[in-house]
Amino acid sequence: MIQYISTRGGIDPVNFDEALLQGFAGDGGLFVPQTIPKISREQLNTLSGLCYTDLAFEILSLFIDPDIIPKKDLRQLIDTSFAGFEHPDILPIKSCGTDP
Repeated sequence: MIQYISTRGGIDPVNFDEALLQGFAGDGGLFVPQTIPKISREQLNTLSGLCYTDLAFEILSLFIDPDIIPKKDLRQLIDTSFAGFEHPDILPIKSCGTDP
């Protein structure tokens, strides 16, 4: 299970739910994961082909313990959160010039 620490280093690590409910760490810092999950090249290639909501689900699943937010609930939260976006890609990427 991933623990979250303060960017200022003044608190003990906390679980996702504690970090979410506190907002800011008690020392005024921001919560960040204590460790970053490793993603293989194969996983990265798979992720690159996903739509926005599927990508959000896969990435957030790496950081949120399913005992805290079950995967089906996380999926529903993500789908509901992005349901109101007009563009099907939610966050389309557009080129801003001729440079590669």
